[in-house]
Amino acid sequence: MKQYPNLRVELVPFENEKVVEADIISHLGNEGLVDIMLTTYDENFLIEKKCTALKLTDLSLSIAMSLNHRLANKDKLTIEDIRSGRESLLLMSRDLVKGYNSVREIFLKDNLVRKEYFDSLNMKILNRCASSGSLLLATNAWTFSHPLLKSVPLEVNETIPFGVIHSKHPTEQVRKILKIIEFVNLEQQNFKLW
Repeated sequence: MKQYPNLRVELVPFENEKVVEADIISHLGNEGLVDIMLTTYDENFLIEKKCTALKLTDLSLSIAMSLNHRLANKDKLTIEDIRSGRESLLLMSRDLVKGYNSVREIFLKDNLVRKEYFDSLNMKILNRCASSGSLLLATNAWTFSHPLLKSVPLEVNETIPFGVIHSKHPTEQVRKILKIIEFVNLEQQNFKLW
């Protein structure tokens, strides 16, 4: 980072409430808190936050659970697998992004699924999922930060774009970093972080 002493980069931990995260995003590239952010998004998110994204991949939706959960050994899960248990499915109480919202809507309308809601994904929610029988509608990127969680793909046709969001008018330093990220992403297409 010596070459770019004015570049601002900050990892946003799960503990940040949505107000703080929204504040960070609203100041991308405007003498704010951060120049780039790695996150999930959709077109509405980009329009609302007045930013743009370098897409890296599409993330599949999955169900996160304790490593010891009865469903943890399955390769894939169906909606019926979730219906057949007595455990709670943890769902975001607010809209998130298009792919997540579409699958969330399926579960919201399903009276056979026991649901509980949370406002913001944080370590408390991840710890609860890891230490109880609760399930979490998630992506494997969310569970990457907790060593006692396993993410099993959910058989649905929805995905969520994942990438680097940044100002619509990035600085020269940010443009250079985006070129590097894009090059590495294209060169390593078969690379799987999760």
